[in-house]
Amino acid sequence: MNSIIPVSIRSCLLASIVLPNISFGAHLIGGGRAFAQVESLRSETNSAIARPAAADSLQGAVVIGASERPALEGPVMTIAIAVTDQRDGEFEFFATPHTGVTGSALPGATTNVVFGLLDSGSSTHLFSYPDALGVGLGGSFLSGNTFQVSGADGGVADLDLSVPVGCFAHGIQDLDSGGHPQPSLMLGQGNFACGVNTLANVGLGIGLPTLVGAPFLYFYPAYIRNSALVKSGVLDTDVSSPSITFYDDPLDPQLPVLAHKIFMEVRPIGASGVAYVFLFDGLPIAPSTILGASAGSLFFTASAMSFHEGANGSSGKMVVDTGAQATLLSEIAAAELGLDLPNPDFEVEVQGIVNTVTAPGFYIDSASIPAGGGAVSWTNVPVIILNVASPEGGTLYGIFGNNLTASRDLVFNGAAEPPYLSVTDPIVSPTIKITGIRRTGPDSAEVDWHAEPAQPVLHLERCTALGSATPNWTVVATNPLPTINGTMSVTGLTSPNFFRLKAPQ
Repeated sequence: MNSIIPVSIRSCLLASIVLPNISFGAHLIGGGRAFAQVESLRSETNSAIARPAAADSLQGAVVIGASERPALEGPVMTIAIAVTDQRDGEFEFFATPHTGVTGSALPGATTNVVFGLLDSGSSTHLFSYPDALGVGLGGSFLSGNTFQVSGADGGVADLDLSVPVGCFAHGIQDLDSGGHPQPSLMLGQGNFACGVNTLANVGLGIGLPTLVGAPFLYFYPAYIRNSALVKSGVLDTDVSSPSITFYDDPLDPQLPVLAHKIFMEVRPIGASGVAYVFLFDGLPIAPSTILGASAGSLFFTASAMSFHEGANGSSGKMVVDTGAQATLLSEIAAAELGLDLPNPDFEVEVQGIVNTVTAPGFYIDSASIPAGGGAVSWTNVPVIILNVASPEGGTLYGIFGNNLTASRDLVFNGAAEPPYLSVTDPIVSPTIKITGIRRTGPDSAEVDWHAEPAQPVLHLERCTALGSATPNWTVVATNPLPTINGTMSVTGLTSPNFFRLKAPQ
């Protein structure tokens, strides 16, 4: 069995779960070979080659490679979010659409923008405790009511419920040169009751992230460009986000028409708009969600997604979750595929609301889903086996994570009838770079890497005579569970050493 990868999985309210910020920190070492994240030297196809390096002066470079097999980890979709006092009358409970920021900043706000996740797997909008303080979501802007969320660990937490406010967003590519939002470019929802984490939860180690959930995408289509990754001072230095552009019309002629259209449906059925629930005093007792027949609705694939492992097959409708960096299947699906849960290909540590649980992971031979323009297919698909509560009751069949679309651009159009997720063919060539090399002993070193998008397999190669006509490159480490960042360890080094990183075709 491989080493355990730590993963952070958040829960969402109303019997649904979100995985917006699955954070992988693998450091897998075994049998004299290093397994983990790597950054590269220079591609042999690039014009520039890494300069010679002695054993105590190791060098890195950049490699471009490609693979149609999905990696374990997809990108984090980050957006800029503003909050105002935009609300309707006391007994008006439906959310309202707004082009540009309307209303005024909340009293006591110390910032006009916070940064969070675009998360179609969350049935409402959530604010972390620090971000809530920053935008003024406290005091009279809290309703005095709470609601409960549950996690993959079975733990639960009570969140504060805001009074109706305005929530606005645009992609971080639209920040001005000072890192500030451009209000005229934002779209938003007024009269929206949000979830707010509490100081008491923070004291218990329960930290929920800021995010904009499925109700936003029910109003506004999003064009998500993995081919145009954005680096910004608002993000960690080793993190990028796809460019994300929202449209105020699901039929906007400027919305790109992409190669494959995966149709979606809103479930539970019977969605009648986005609204909060209130009693006699008009204050929310449940947050704003897509109102379904029995609970807050989410976006599911309209067609069953099929998985095949050897002679076994399984299929079911998946929640389409832009906040999930990884793909999940239920234990029922695992049984249909004949997976041996006590003997997984890899394991992940799943951070729930309160505790951490360990979940098995497997590489599935193939997966596909019907789509207009031709089915979308993958091979050697990494999945995590975890039972997740469905908003319809029972257990979800699975969650369609954004690792499946990391090498494609996409349009998430939840406002269309029927809603759809359209994707390009794989078009994104990964950039892989070595970010650091450290001597760990007389003949050993660690090599750090960063890959966007993450690649299914990465090889770290070494040679000792770069200046020769035909350098002899030897694979010294292989990363079988690549994520966006990682480290490989190598031993048996001589002097000099030159490294390069390759993503095999």
